[in-house]
Amino acid sequence: MGGRPRGPDARTGHRHRRHDIVRDPLPEGEFDLVHARLLLRLLPERLAVLDRLVRALRPGGIMQIDEFDAARAPALQAPDSAAHDLYRTFTTTKNRLMSGRNVDVAWGRKAAGAMRWAGLVDVSSQCRLELWTPRSPGLRLLAHHTRHLRDEFVRAGMTDGQLADVRALLAHPGFRACSYAMHSVQGRRPKEVR
Repeated sequence: MGGRPRGPDARTGHRHRRHDIVRDPLPEGEFDLVHARLLLRLLPERLAVLDRLVRALRPGGIMQIDEFDAARAPALQAPDSAAHDLYRTFTTTKNRLMSGRNVDVAWGRKAAGAMRWAGLVDVSSQCRLELWTPRSPGLRLLAHHTRHLRDEFVRAGMTDGQLADVRALLAHPGFRACSYAMHSVQGRRPKEVR
C-alpha cells in the first residue's frame, strides 16, 4: 500500500509501510485479502474507507472486519449495588466521550450490514464475548482510560474521586464484567464486478 516502504522484517521477510487509509491512494483490484481490525469504528469516514477497501479487493477477494460493539458491557459481579452503578456511570460516560469524537461505539454490530451495502456477498458474522476479570486486558485498558481521558471525564461530570473508585473497582478481586462484543465479519467481493 501507500507510504514509504521500510526494509523487510528479519523474521518474516514482509515489508511494512505507513499508510493513511483515509487520504493515501489504494490500488484497485489488487488484494486477495483485506483485514481491518478495530479501525473503522474510530474513523468518521468509515463508510467511505470501507468502500475504498472493497475496491482494493480482487474479484473473489475476501474482506475480514473485526470490530467491537461497546454499547453494552455490563458488570456481572460487583461488591455492591453502588459499585454496579459506578461502573454503569463510567462506561456510559466513556461511550458518550467516544461518540463525541465520532467513534461509533456500536460499529461491530453494524459491520455486516455495511459490508453488504458496500457490495460484498456471502457476508457472515460471528460474535464473541469474554468474561473480564481484574487481570483481563480489557479491564486494565478501562483503568488506563480513567487516567489518559481524565480531563474529558471531569468535564463530563465525573470527579477524580469517582475515577479513583473506578480503578479500585476494576482491580477488586470479586469484580467481573462482560467484555465488549467482538464481531468478526467476512465477506467476498463478487467475481463479476460491476
